Amino acid sequence: MKLRLLFFAFSLLFLISCDDEENEDVQMLDATITWTGKYETDGCGYIISTGDRYPRHKPINESAIPESYRTGEPIAVRLSIINYKKNAISCMMGRQYNQIMILKIHRR
Repeated sequence: MKLRLLFFAFSLLFLISCDDEENEDVQMLDATITWTGKYETDGCGYIISTGDRYPRHKPINESAIPESYRTGEPIAVRLSIINYKKNAISCMMGRQYNQIMILKIHRR
């Protein structure tokens, strides 16, 4: 009985410790980031452009991007991201963007 209980406890611990992000698609990419304005003033926050299958990306964690990137001009960057490969409507214009999470950002 103790052996079964111990096995169950370790199995449960193993399942709980699994991280969903391990299964996500982590990528490094060169891109251009553009600040389009605050949502309150009909802006769309940050838009990230690349030349791949999903040419426009929308970060779900914009607060991770330093304010020094809020120039209004496109900035060449190198990103480490989790690519969710899911489109969602993100702005007032109703345009769909691929959803990503930025892990690291550096100017090129």
